[in-house]
Amino acid sequence: MNNCGLKAKVFVPCVSGGNNVLFTGSTNGCSLLDKFVSQEPAGQIGKQKLTVSKQLAKIEAAYLRFDRWWRAGNDSARMDDQYDKALEEIAGRDCTADEIDMFAIGLNKFKDWNGETAGYFLSALINSSTEREFTLHVSHLEGKLLMLGYMNRKNVTVYGDCEGVGAGMESGTLVLHGNISRDTGLGMKGGRIVVHGDTGICVGGHMTGGCIIVMGSAGDFVGGGMRGGRIEIGKNAGEQLGHEMKFGHILVRGSVGDKAGAFMEDGRIIILGDSGNLTGWGMQKGSIYVRGYAKGEVGERMAGGKLTILGRISGISYELKGGEIWQGKMLVVRDGHRLWWR
Repeated sequence: MNNCGLKAKVFVPCVSGGNNVLFTGSTNGCSLLDKFVSQEPAGQIGKQKLTVSKQLAKIEAAYLRFDRWWRAGNDSARMDDQYDKALEEIAGRDCTADEIDMFAIGLNKFKDWNGETAGYFLSALINSSTEREFTLHVSHLEGKLLMLGYMNRKNVTVYGDCEGVGAGMESGTLVLHGNISRDTGLGMKGGRIVVHGDTGICVGGHMTGGCIIVMGSAGDFVGGGMRGGRIEIGKNAGEQLGHEMKFGHILVRGSVGDKAGAFMEDGRIIILGDSGNLTGWGMQKGSIYVRGYAKGEVGERMAGGKLTILGRISGISYELKGGEIWQGKMLVVRDGHRLWWR
C-alpha cells in the first residue's frame, strides 16, 4: 500500500537492450539493470517522450528570448524587472518539476550560457508551476547559477554550487547541497534556507524575516543590515558579523573575525567560540554574547547595548561612549565608564 501520497511506479522485467519493448515472459536474456528499469505501458512511451520534447523546446526558446533581452543592454536592470521579464517570456506556462529539472540539466548545451539569466528564468519557472516540490541537479554545469530562488514560494532542493540564492524569498524552503559563494538570502522576507556546505560573504544581508541555516562556515558581513529573521552558522564566520543589523537573531557555533556587531542598532548575536578584535565596535543597541575569548580591545566607540564575554577579555577600549560590558557575571563597564578592570 502506498501511503506517501506519491504515484507508484511499476517495475517489471524487460528484454535486454532497452526499455521500450514488451516483456517476453523470460528474464534469461536480461542484464541486472534491465530487469529493474521503470516501465511505461506499451504504446505510450513515444507519445510521452514527444510531449516532453515539445514542452522542453518551448522552455528553451523562451529562455533564449530572455537571454537575448538581458544581453541587449538590460543586464543592469533592477532585479524585479529582470524577473518580470522572465515571467513575461514564460507567458503563464505551467511546467512540471521534471521538465524544469531537465531544462536545468541541459544548460550546458547553450554556448556561453549565463548564470544570472538562468537563475532568474528557473525562479520564474518554479514559481509559475502549480507543483510544490522541485529538485534541480546542476553540479555538472560549467559555471554557477545566480539568483536561483528569487522571490521563492516553493520547496526546492538543489544539488550543486550556486551564488545569490533566495534573494527576496517569500516562503517555502531552499535546501542547497553545495557551496554558495555570496549573497545567500539577500533581502529575504520569509521561508527557510538550509545550506549543506559553506557560504561566502553577505549571508542574510538586509533580510526582514525567515531563517537561514548554514551547516559549514560563512564569510564576512553575515546579517549585515538585517531587520528581522534568524541566521545560524554551524562553524565559523568572518569579519563584521551583524554589521549595522537593525533587528533579528544571529547564532554562530564556531568563532568569528574582527568587529563583530559593528554599529549594530538592535538584535541579538550569540558566538559560541572566540571573537576577533574590536568586538562591539560602534555598537548602538542590542546584545552580543561571546562564550569564548575576546581578542584585542572590546567596545571601541560603543555607545549602547550589552556586551557579555564569558571567557577572557584581552582588553577594553578607552573610547567608550555608553553601554554595558560584562565579563561573565561581573559588570566591568556601565554607561561607558569602567567599574573594574583587572
